[in-house]
Amino acid sequence: PTNHLSEADRDLIGVVAQQCASALENLRLHIDLAQSYDHMIDMLATIAEFKDSTTGSHIKRIDSYTQRVALELGSTPDEAVFFGKASRLHDVGKIGISDAVLCKPGKLDVAEFALIQTHTRMGGTILAHDRFLALACEVALHHHERWDGKGYPDGRPARECHLATRIVTVVDVFDALVSRRPYKAPWEPKLAAQEISQGA
Repeated sequence: PTNHLSEADRDLIGVVAQQCASALENLRLHIDLAQSYDHMIDMLATIAEFKDSTTGSHIKRIDSYTQRVALELGSTPDEAVFFGKASRLHDVGKIGISDAVLCKPGKLDVAEFALIQTHTRMGGTILAHDRFLALACEVALHHHERWDGKGYPDGRPARECHLATRIVTVVDVFDALVSRRPYKAPWEPKLAAQEISQGA
C-alpha cells in the first residue's frame, strides 16, 4: 500500500515513472522517424519507377544485391539493410532525363551520353535536402565513379567513396549486363561476372 511509502519514496517513484514515460515517447518518435525514412525512400523510388519501366525491378534487385555483397564484405546486418535502402535511390536523378534519351533503343551519341551523365548530379541535388538521406545522396552522386578516377561526375577515385557506393557501382553494372535493355540482350551471369573481374 502507498501509505507505507515515505514521501521521498513516492517522489522517487514519480520521477522514475516520468523518465519511463519519456523513454517510451522517445522510442515512439524514433520508430515514427524510421518509418518515415522508409516511406520517403519508397516514395522517391516509386517516382523513379514511373519514369522508367525497367527501373522498378532493377531497384529491388540492386537493393538485394547490395545487402548480400555488404554482408559478404563483413558489414553487420543493420548496415547491410541501410546500404540497401540507400541503393534504391541511386538512379533517382533519371527523372530529369528525357524519355527519348533514357529509352533510346540504339547507341547514345556524345551529347546524349553527356545528358545521361547528368543524372548523378540531379540525384545528388534531389537527395541533398535531408540529412537522413546523406548516404543515398552519396550513392546517387558517385555510383559512376571508377577506381582509376576516370568515372563521372567528378573523376573521383572510387576508393574515396563510401563502401555502399562502391558496392552499388559494381552491382549496378552486373544488373545492367544481365538485364534486357532497349539497346541490348541480357548477358549470361557468368559472362557478366567475368567482365566485371576483367574491369576491376
